Amino acid sequence: MSPEKPTAIVYVDGLNLFYRKLSKRNELKWLNILDLAERLLPNHQVREVKYFSAPVKRLDGKTESQIRQRIYLNALGSLNPRVSVTLGQMRIDSRVYPNSPKSFDDNGELMKTRVFKYEEKGTDVSIATEISLDMASKLVDQFVLFSSDGDFKPLVRRLKEGLNCDLVVFDPKSFTDEILEKSQFPNQISTTLSRPRHWLN
Repeated sequence: MSPEKPTAIVYVDGLNLFYRKLSKRNELKWLNILDLAERLLPNHQVREVKYFSAPVKRLDGKTESQIRQRIYLNALGSLNPRVSVTLGQMRIDSRVYPNSPKSFDDNGELMKTRVFKYEEKGTDVSIATEISLDMASKLVDQFVLFSSDGDFKPLVRRLKEGLNCDLVVFDPKSFTDEILEKSQFPNQISTTLSRPRHWLN
């Protein structure tokens, strides 16, 4: 009888994964994150994947990307209860920033432009909370974060020191095209759920 594998929970920074690896690769966006986690952790039993993101917002009024995201979140929902989804918010604010390259007006003042700034709110806090609570409860043998966001470095360091648990971080930029291609959902998941046409190979 083979020994039982150590257990793991995976936390996915969804927007970080998207912008670091998937945003310009439509053929990779139909990603089964549970399958991906199991391929990246072949020596562990992945008990759960916790996916964190925020709803897409657009200023031009187009809804196609919002519809595709909704379909994808439904696909992740088909993996319940091993995959859970937590959504924060996407806020769009008007901000004033200096021009690039720098330019100056007739009085020598730095010229500025008002722009719209997209800002994801609540996701980092949700990820930090979930990891902290799960590690404090010693739910599994290893805790794994998929993110390249440097803001998590102090959290990771303090949790590893304070709770003496195995916490590792995977940078999505390190995920190969091959493993992402192998980790796709089937084009047709159910009679009502299929890969968005825009994402077909």
